[in-house]
Amino acid sequence: MGDMTAEPTSPPALPEVLTRSRLFAVLPPLNEVGDAERLLVVLEVMAQEGIEVISLPFGSRSRLNELREMFSHRLWFGMHGVGTRAALDDALAMEPEFVLLEVDDPELVQVGLESGVCVLPAALTPNEVRRAASRGAAAVQVVPGDLLGGTYPASLAAMVPGVALVPRGGLGGWSAGRWYEAGAVACGLDDGLFSDVFPDGNLAHLRERCRTFLKAAEPKA
Repeated sequence: MGDMTAEPTSPPALPEVLTRSRLFAVLPPLNEVGDAERLLVVLEVMAQEGIEVISLPFGSRSRLNELREMFSHRLWFGMHGVGTRAALDDALAMEPEFVLLEVDDPELVQVGLESGVCVLPAALTPNEVRRAASRGAAAVQVVPGDLLGGTYPASLAAMVPGVALVPRGGLGGWSAGRWYEAGAVACGLDDGLFSDVFPDGNLAHLRERCRTFLKAAEPKA
């Protein structure tokens, strides 16, 4: 009888655009951003400044193909806000660059492995991060990334060696810098980036914040 042992599934790698840029913008629900034109203007500003990876809310997935076509080869889109098998199936059908789960569910991680799309579970404490990493995902989100203070990134990294970490949630320029120093492969930016941008805030401030985060993401020599 032949060997019936199943080959382990290799995790899909993090998207190259994500590992290159080392950051991504996490859009709020699109009903909070004002009219459609405002969203396009904000995305254009980010593309000009060099933030090229955007995570779209699951509830706004119907916009994905439109935005992908409009910003072809300038912006790349993932998706966040996914917490169930049905939602994940719907998200994967849109072929995003990655999917950010709101949970650490082994079934959803396995679906991601089988799909070939990078699906990242969410965790916070060292034990949660170890458990999420053991399921084979390319990286583990640390959510909320700014909850436990500026010393937590280095402490967590020391307790989970070898785990690729992607913090998101409440990060400012300083706290993102602490995560990069601790070895985070990418940071997800939400309120710290958009702050007063929607529905009709100052775009000059957005440009300044883009530059601050991009500087923080630069690999140190």
